[in-house]
Amino acid sequence: MWIMAWIHAPPPVDVLADKPRMGLSALREEIYDKVVLADAECYAEHLGKCLDAGVSPWRILGLRQYIMDLALRGRILPREGILDEFSGGGDVQLKWTEYDEAKLAKKVCHYEGCMYDGVESDKSFLFQRRYVKPYLDILRGISPRGIENHEQVLRQLYAPNRLDVCRLVVVLGTKCSLRCRACNNLMPLFRPQTDMKKDVLMESLHNFFALADSVVRCELIGGEPFLSENLHEALAFVVAQPQIRQVELTTNATVLPRADLVPLLQQDKVLVRVSDYGKLGKKEMMMAFLQKHNIRYEVLGISDWWDSGGTWARNMPLRELVRGYFRCSPGYNCTTLYEGKLYECARSASLHALGMMSAEEALLLNGDTTKGDVRDFLLRHYSLACDHCDIALEKPKKIPPAVQLK
Repeated sequence: MWIMAWIHAPPPVDVLADKPRMGLSALREEIYDKVVLADAECYAEHLGKCLDAGVSPWRILGLRQYIMDLALRGRILPREGILDEFSGGGDVQLKWTEYDEAKLAKKVCHYEGCMYDGVESDKSFLFQRRYVKPYLDILRGISPRGIENHEQVLRQLYAPNRLDVCRLVVVLGTKCSLRCRACNNLMPLFRPQTDMKKDVLMESLHNFFALADSVVRCELIGGEPFLSENLHEALAFVVAQPQIRQVELTTNATVLPRADLVPLLQQDKVLVRVSDYGKLGKKEMMMAFLQKHNIRYEVLGISDWWDSGGTWARNMPLRELVRGYFRCSPGYNCTTLYEGKLYECARSASLHALGMMSAEEALLLNGDTTKGDVRDFLLRHYSLACDHCDIALEKPKKIPPAVQLK
């Protein structure tokens, strides 16, 4: 069945007049940020201009334009489902021929009342880019047979009274058995290296999961998580949360788990991710331990790291911060819980903890925090932490992994 969505250009723009058929590339060049923002780079450029000028981005004209935005940017609609042809005088017509998520999104919005129907275009795009797509991508990643109850999942994501998080990173402390020169999370800079205060950690977890309706992946990190005295209590808590689909621990394979952790690690929803740093770790010993105790695990092969660079401020203009934030995958799926606050990523949390950022961007979690507060936090346009990191540069540099400080 052919499904059609229509978008009307905001008046007085009439760049499509007398152009009955156009390819997507020509369309992008012609109307750029005037009618549709074709991808993340175009969007960031458009938004950066608006922020620099102190004006609001243009508003969408309702659900039909919202669906067109969603489809053209390919954030939910598979790219192969878009026919690279358009027709119509002052209108743009999109066709696709398969039962896909964009069709489901339209159905959900129609029946449930989409909370982003008629609001600013930047919010609808942020919602797709930073909320819906990462959730679906990560859910697919842990679902060997694909996403079950696909329509139900989309209904949940679009429901205005829910909080669904693709991935939550929980920092247990800064203790680490390695001193990696290019540690993205800056662990070698913490002196002394300590565990988080247990009461603060557990209160943070209780406050977050009192709000969250679902979390696809919850990862416990350090430093090295198996060095943390808080691990047993924190792991027991997150394993017991029905909202979490998968609990993960990422280890550098230098420290074997304590005996009291084994029953928790054997739970079906737990996955131990073993980093392979060659001679630095004890990968074979770790694998033998996990196999012996029937603990599910995966080995992360040796690969180069992206170089995040030093901690100094780059003094980027606002437009570059926006562009970098949209390029950076951790900004989408590394929401980090650290000492009672939410941060965009673990590096941001460390920068704040080390006093290397003057601006406070974290969201405090307490009894007054609402689901809407967390959703607004997830839909930010940019983060000042990106000014202290090179991963989101247009051409980031790769370096050998786990090179140790002398």
